[in-house]
Amino acid sequence: VNKDNTFQWPVFSDTIKGLELVSAGTIDTVLNGGKWKLKQELILTSFDSGYAVVPPMMLQVNSQQALSTAIAISITNPKVEADKDILDIKKPMAAPTDWLRIIVWVAGILLVLALIALVIYKLKNRKKEPSVEIDLGLSPYEYAQQQLAEIEKRQLWQAGRIKEYYTELTDVVRLYLENQMKLKAMESTADEVLEQILSLGLSKDLNAKFSQLLHTSAMVKFAKEKPSVAMNERAMESVKEFLSATKPVESKLEKNQNTTNPKV
Repeated sequence: VNKDNTFQWPVFSDTIKGLELVSAGTIDTVLNGGKWKLKQELILTSFDSGYAVVPPMMLQVNSQQALSTAIAISITNPKVEADKDILDIKKPMAAPTDWLRIIVWVAGILLVLALIALVIYKLKNRKKEPSVEIDLGLSPYEYAQQQLAEIEKRQLWQAGRIKEYYTELTDVVRLYLENQMKLKAMESTADEVLEQILSLGLSKDLNAKFSQLLHTSAMVKFAKEKPSVAMNERAMESVKEFLSATKPVESKLEKNQNTTNPKV
């Protein structure tokens, strides 16, 4: 092709009857004496014996067209020698190792194991909170009454501090059970505290009131419920009734000593 001419190189179809294009090389160009010499290598394959034809390919130079001649191809099966074994098919190729994916998985597993080990260590080495002891010269009953008076004075629920109000009310009872009846109430759940209350043999009415107090307290803490004014007042009365019903009975000797030497 003259170097000043424009041309369109033929494009070989991917599939021709009986033949398939495996690969097409790049077009090599060599300038010689003012002309381009162009060359391209095509690799074809076939999977069946017989005859196939490479059709004419068209090269267009400027407005002229030139066609190659058709090429007939005879395709034969490979010869198998009878005295040699037929070779087995090749084994599947192993997929390349994705090291990044492996590292991410291993790091994730190690992190989870580390977190589990940390939780187990914390649980084993967790120190139980010591029970709160009262050392104010007051009996557990007197201290509980003092705490209730303080809660009333602060007017928590009236100021919208509902959660704090119910938390302090139930803590008064828990602390009273700890110090007056030597029960592990401070570390117990609400259900466990209720079981301890029911075991005291109080009246059904008082048990029902205290159960309602714990239920309301739980709804306030976890469901953000807003009890009515009557329920808030009833919660305080339930604690007072519980303290009154479980108040320790003083002996006559203790009464006389308290009268002679009143507490300051």
